This record gives sequence, structure tokens and C-alpha cells, in this order.
Amino acid sequence: MHYTNSRDIQKVDEHSIRILHIVVGMNRGGIETWLMYILRHIDRDRFQMYFLVNTAQPGAYDEEIRALDSKVILCSHPSQSWLYAPNSKRI
Repeated sequence: MHYTNSRDIQKVDEHSIRILHIVVGMNRGGIETWLMYILRHIDRDRFQMYFLVNTAQPGAYDEEIRALDSKVILCSHPSQSWLYAPNSKRI
């Protein structure tokens, strides 16, 4: 399984608008399916979408996200705020 680190995000075109979506995981739920619809149809030269997930378990959409030149970023320890907060701030 491959997750993106924050250094990879800084390499995108500085003129594109970066959008971060925070979800538990990218599985086939209502919001996740809607976000995938947007990702499939968005102008990816103008917008870069990232998905911050709270689980190391592979999501149903992870591979498609990467195939569409987007990123899945792991931010672990969501139930332990003293660990989660520094992780999310770094990202």
C-alpha cells in the first residue's frame, strides 16, 4: 500500500487549486462516491484533489484515485488527539 507524504504534495503546479477532502477512508459510501464523480470529471489541470484518510486499510477507490493523478494521504491516530493534531497540521 502506498500513501503520499506531505513532500509529494508540494511538487504540484503552483497555479492549480489544491483541495483536501478529509474522510475516514475512500470506500463506496455516499460522500466518497460523490467525491469520485467530481474527481473523474474535474479539470485536473486547474484543480488538484487530495484525500486525507484516517485508516491504513486500503479503500475501494484508492487505486482509481492514484490512476487519476490524485493522492491518498494517511493521517493516523484519529482517536488520539495528541497524536492526530500534529499529524494533520503537518499535512
